[in-house]
Amino acid sequence: MKKPIIIAIVLFVLAVGSISAFFVVKSSQDEKSAATTEKLKSYSLFDFDYSNITSIDLKNENGEYNIVYSAEQSAWKMKNHENYPVSLDYCNSLLTFLSTLTATDDLGTADEAKKADYGLNNGYYVNVSDGVNNYKLNIGSITPTSDNYYVTVEGRDTVYLVDAYYGCVLVANDAMIRNANMVGYTDSELSRIRVVRGGKDVIDVTRNNTDMWESTVKDGVLGKLYVDTTKVSTITNLITRLQAEEFVTFKIENQSDYGFDKPYAELYVYTKDNECTHLLFSYYGENSDMYTHVLDADTGVVGIYYTYDVDFIEGDMSDVLYPTFNEEDIDTVSSIDMKYHDETINFTFDSASSQYTLNGEDVDVLGAEACDYLTNFFNALSYLSFDGIDPEAPEAFEKAADEANYDITIKYNFLDGKSKTIGFIKFEENKYYLVINSEYTGLIIREKDISGTSSFMYWYDMLVSFMEQKKS
Repeated sequence: MKKPIIIAIVLFVLAVGSISAFFVVKSSQDEKSAATTEKLKSYSLFDFDYSNITSIDLKNENGEYNIVYSAEQSAWKMKNHENYPVSLDYCNSLLTFLSTLTATDDLGTADEAKKADYGLNNGYYVNVSDGVNNYKLNIGSITPTSDNYYVTVEGRDTVYLVDAYYGCVLVANDAMIRNANMVGYTDSELSRIRVVRGGKDVIDVTRNNTDMWESTVKDGVLGKLYVDTTKVSTITNLITRLQAEEFVTFKIENQSDYGFDKPYAELYVYTKDNECTHLLFSYYGENSDMYTHVLDADTGVVGIYYTYDVDFIEGDMSDVLYPTFNEEDIDTVSSIDMKYHDETINFTFDSASSQYTLNGEDVDVLGAEACDYLTNFFNALSYLSFDGIDPEAPEAFEKAADEANYDITIKYNFLDGKSKTIGFIKFEENKYYLVINSEYTGLIIREKDISGTSSFMYWYDMLVSFMEQKKS
C-alpha cells in the first residue's frame, strides 16, 4: 500500500511544480506583453479629432506656410502668401495621417549632435491647432534606406521613425500644398469672364442678380443679343474644375520664358467679391498641340494643361450667344420689301383679317397650305441665325451706309409707321456681313441660313412654286 501512496505524492509534487512553473512563465509573458503594449503605446505620436483643427502651420524647404480654415467659405485659406489657393485634398490627407500618427520605432533620446545627423536641426515642422491644443511634429531627414523619416514630437525628447508613406505628406512641397485648379473659385462665386485675344476682348460676359449671364458691353447689336447661360456655364464649370497636369515653375523669372511676353490669349476671372485671377495662355514648345502653358500673372506660377481642355480661348461671343436674332411678330408688320440680288419682292400682311399678298397676288385665297408657306417664310426670316462675328471688319463699315452695296436688302414696315432695314453684304462665296439700319452689326451670316433647307428663301421658293401650280 505504501508504493501507490508514494507515487501519488510524487505526482502531486510534480503537478504543483508544473502549475507554479506555468504561473511563473505566464507572469513573465504578461510582463513582456505589458511592456510591449506600453512600448507600442509610446509609439502613438498623436491622437486627436482632426475635424476640430482650425490652423495648419508648416515649414519645409520651400518656406513657411500658415493655413487657416474659413468656416464661412468652408475652405482652407493661405494667410502668408497672396493669391495662393490651398489644396483641400492635401489638408485632409495631412490631418488624417497626423491625427493618428504612429511611429514604427524609436531611437531613444538623442543629443544635439545626433539630432543634426538625423536632419532634425533643419527647422522643418508641421504644427496643427484646434485653437486650444497644439500638435507639433519636427521633421528630419529620410533614412538611408528611404523607408522612414526621423521625427520628434514637441515636448518629448525621443527620436522616432515614421513610415515614409506618411512622411512624404508631412514634408510636402508647393506642388502638393497648392491647389492645382486653374482658379481658386467655385462656379457660384464667379461674376464676370473675359477672354482677350490679340489685345481685344473676344468674350466678355457678366452674371446679373438673377444668376443669368449677359453681355458686359451693351453697345451695338452684339450688346443687345441674348447670352446663352448654359453655354457660359459650360466654360465656367470647366474653368473652376480644371487642374494643371503639372507645374513648370512656381515663380517665373521673365515673362519671355515660355512665350508669355506674347501670349496667345488672356483670361480674367472675376468674383462677386471683386477678386480677380489673371491668366496668360501660351502655345509654347514642340508639344503645344497637346499641352498649353498657363501663367498666373499674380503669382508667377506656370502650369501645363491639355490644349483641348482650354479651347475656350479660341472662341468669341458667337460661342456664348443664342444664335438667333431679328425676332419679329407677324401681327406688328404691315409689309416687307425685299431686294434679293436682282429680284424685287413685296409681301403685305394683315393678320387681323388673315389677308396676305406676294407681289400683289392674294395668298390667303389659295388656302391653308399657301398660308403655311408664307408663315414659314416669315418665321425663318424673323429668326435668322448667325454663324460668327467680326466686330471690326473694315469692308463692312465702309459699305454699311449705302444700300446700293447690299446684295440682299430686307425692309420691315410696321403698323406703327416705323421700319427696319436689314442688309447682307457678301464678302466670301458663302458669307455675308449683316447690317441693320445702316449700322454694321458685327454678325456674319452664311448662305445656308439664307437659301438653304428651311431658310426664308427656301420657303419663299416653296410658296412661289405652289402659287404657280395653282395658276396652271
